[in-house]
Amino acid sequence: MVLTRGGQYRNTPSDTQVPYLRTVLSFLGMADIQFIYAEGLALGADAEQQSLASARQQIDAVMEA
Repeated sequence: MVLTRGGQYRNTPSDTQVPYLRTVLSFLGMADIQFIYAEGLALGADAEQQSLASARQQIDAVMEA
């Protein structure tokens, strides 16, 4: 699952996406869920590029596993 956001909410109390998605997907029988984050996209061009590069690396790592 890929999550994109303008701010940075990963592992914070303000993160509403991950708990909700875990609950819904668990209800549907999906237990092994990996999240790939592209966060901070509204924090400027440098932050955006770094975040997207990190997300691409995470995707590559998942695809290799």
